Amino acid sequence: MNTKHTALPWHTNLRSHPSDQVFSDDLIVADCKWTNHTPDVREANSEFIVRACNAHDELVAALQNILTWDDGSLPGDILDEAQRVLAKARGE
Repeated sequence: MNTKHTALPWHTNLRSHPSDQVFSDDLIVADCKWTNHTPDVREANSEFIVRACNAHDELVAALQNILTWDDGSLPGDILDEAQRVLAKARGE
């Protein structure tokens, strides 16, 4: 898929909106209120979405840097896991 997601950073807890929604500026990008979960769980879900999405690009870049600069000292199982997780994060 080549379509870009809504611009980061995303956030919750706007005074004028419930904290179970995720925003980019003032645009809703995710809404957790239409679930059967309790308000606390809906809020936790929206906050997790924000943390994960806002950190995604930096985490991918950091992991790629580690793999690029590995001098062969990373154990094979850790290297395999890092490559698997990086591919997953990139949607490969």
